[in-house]
Amino acid sequence: MKTLLRSFWFATSAVVYVAFAALEAHSRNYLTWIVLFGAIVVLWLTWRYTKLAENVLDSERLAQSNAKRAAVTGALLFALARTGPIGHSGFDAIANLGVGITLVSACVALSRIVGRGGLLTAPRGTQSLDSAIMGAMLWGLATTLPALRTLLPTTILALDPLALDYATVSAAMASLLLLLATTARLTHLRRLEYAVSDRATSTLIVSAVALLATIPALLLDLVPPDRAVPAVVVVASLFHVWAASAPDARQVTASLRGTLAILSFLSPVVLILAVLAQKAPHHAPLLLVATAAVSVVLGLVAARLSRPLAPEQARWLDAIERASEAALMPNPEDALRATLEALSPTAPGPSTRVELWRLDPPSVQYVDIAGQLHEESALVPNSVISLSEREPERTLRADVLRAVQVRNTQAREALAYFDTRKVYACTLLTSETEPLGFLALPRSYRKSPLSLEECGALRRLSDRLESVLAITSAQARSRKRELQALARVTDLENENTRLAAVLTGTGLRHKRFVERYALRLRPQLYSSTSRQTQGELERLAKSSREALLVLPPGTDAQSWASLFHLASVRNLGPFVVFDSGTGDFDKELWDDPERSPLAIAETGTWVLLDPQSLTTAQQEVLVSAMVRWKATQVIESLSPMGYILGVHLANDQSISTLPILDSLRALFPEHSTITVPSLQSRPEDLRAIIQERIARLGNVLRGRALGVDSAALVELLEYDWPLNDLELESTLAHLVLSAEGACVTTGELERIGFGVRVETQNTQGLYADDDKVRPRRPRVMTRSVRPKAR
Repeated sequence: MKTLLRSFWFATSAVVYVAFAALEAHSRNYLTWIVLFGAIVVLWLTWRYTKLAENVLDSERLAQSNAKRAAVTGALLFALARTGPIGHSGFDAIANLGVGITLVSACVALSRIVGRGGLLTAPRGTQSLDSAIMGAMLWGLATTLPALRTLLPTTILALDPLALDYATVSAAMASLLLLLATTARLTHLRRLEYAVSDRATSTLIVSAVALLATIPALLLDLVPPDRAVPAVVVVASLFHVWAASAPDARQVTASLRGTLAILSFLSPVVLILAVLAQKAPHHAPLLLVATAAVSVVLGLVAARLSRPLAPEQARWLDAIERASEAALMPNPEDALRATLEALSPTAPGPSTRVELWRLDPPSVQYVDIAGQLHEESALVPNSVISLSEREPERTLRADVLRAVQVRNTQAREALAYFDTRKVYACTLLTSETEPLGFLALPRSYRKSPLSLEECGALRRLSDRLESVLAITSAQARSRKRELQALARVTDLENENTRLAAVLTGTGLRHKRFVERYALRLRPQLYSSTSRQTQGELERLAKSSREALLVLPPGTDAQSWASLFHLASVRNLGPFVVFDSGTGDFDKELWDDPERSPLAIAETGTWVLLDPQSLTTAQQEVLVSAMVRWKATQVIESLSPMGYILGVHLANDQSISTLPILDSLRALFPEHSTITVPSLQSRPEDLRAIIQERIARLGNVLRGRALGVDSAALVELLEYDWPLNDLELESTLAHLVLSAEGACVTTGELERIGFGVRVETQNTQGLYADDDKVRPRRPRVMTRSVRPKAR
């Protein structure tokens, strides 16, 4: 605050000092008093309205504020100095100093124009103070010469007053050229920035008009050039300062159009009347009255006269205004159609059109040449939405994208979309929370960039269209949901029919696959022991989903487990046998509901063989997964998964002695334990098993079915088969490979060493009593006791 007051009193003191110097030179100069009081009021108003908030630290705004104050101070110094005596070098120096201050302030203000943000940034060339330095040098010289003539005696430095006038006029003309060059550079480098381009264009026009209007005045010698040309510089500089810092750039362009319209008609009239007044001085009062009348008339019709000076694409403004009125129609569909139809003059030809893009549901709407509203499904790139949100007035233009595409990947994507759709500019439409869509204007033949007036008109139009687009978007989403629901119901009905057929077919395939295991066992179940075991399995399958199979060594566990699966309600589900010896027991794998080995058997039966071979850690992982899976039923309408635990036990073992965790054993209740009989305990089945498997192995290994003679069959039936199915399958395979005729004889038994007796031994732990030899001959695969018969 103290700095502001100090600068105000300093400027006021300088102005008062010049005013009293002028009053001292002319004691009865009432004009000086009027200018002095007006200057003090102007200074007070300037300092008041250029005061910035204490928390504002923007250097550009601070520079503009200081430029305004300096320009006003310099202009007042010039005005008060010109109220002094003519030909006084001291007042000429002060006047030139005021012109220099005003010019430098204008150059500083032009270099510190604040943009509206967005993708574009101010180039460094426009922020340079080279023009201000050049202007300071010009008027520094023009001020120094008359100051030296005033301060130094004429005997030391004799300067002709005419030379001082030439210096002043030269500096003033150079200043006009400097302003023209500065504004031309500003217009060229910042022509695409909102508001800045309007300010730069206005200052360029004023600079050109000031230079062009000064030359005829000088050639006609109507006014003293040493006073007229600096005054033009001061007026042009003040306009530049105002144009660079005005709150709204549209005020600058609107005021400039009206001023230029008046000057275009008034300047020739004033010049002609001035020449006539110079030729006929006695008619000067009448000519002055005529000039005033013409000025009044031109002021009244300034608005109409300024229309030809509107922007290049003024038809866009008219079309946008008509579209804004059309957007107020009560029916949303009619409002959209009328809005797009009102904007059709912006389309240069039939290949381009105005489009209204909607994000949800994604679509584009347009009006054809007959005025009919059409809608097509289309996707909007996210880059267009994100870049439009960052632009002033939420309007994104193709020429801006071309200017920044080198360093911005999103700009390249958006520009490709603009070129594909032949879009020139788009204005984003948003709700309170999210974007709704955007209005796309087509590419035209215009050469000038989109003006701030057009952007403001588009923003007002988008504000009106937002509610209309929100309503139509909600209606479109409702229609889309209804159609999707109907289509979904139809699809679900078709899918239900298809899945029923697929599940039935898949279940039958699963069942046929499992029946292959059962077919290996069912035709061989003749003994009461095996039939009783089969009945127990089938009854257990109907009442429980857990089964613990206790199997003799070498017994085919899959065949007996298939009986349990086929008798259960899960017979159409998958039948999965898990090998504990090769399985992966990664805890993350078993806990994953999609990749877990248990997930494969969902709605079917999962079989685990010989869990005693698993480590404690592996069993804990298995128990944890089984408990979690049994508690979670994925599909409520389907039967839960069944579990079978197959344990092979030797004759001297019991399940309680195996290294199986109690938690795993607890998952299978005591009533679910089924003991599968060995081949020794069901001799009635052994005859059929031997004959069926020899015939089957003959087809597989020899290409023809083989039989077995009575003597060989007796030998095979008398054997204990301690390894059950595993040993029987291996022995019969050797017999088939050794058979020379159509059936297996005792010769083949001798040939493979089946009838050899060995010393009593029980290295495999197959018998409970090591001191006895079984009455039946054990199979020993050795030929060390008796050679084979040839």
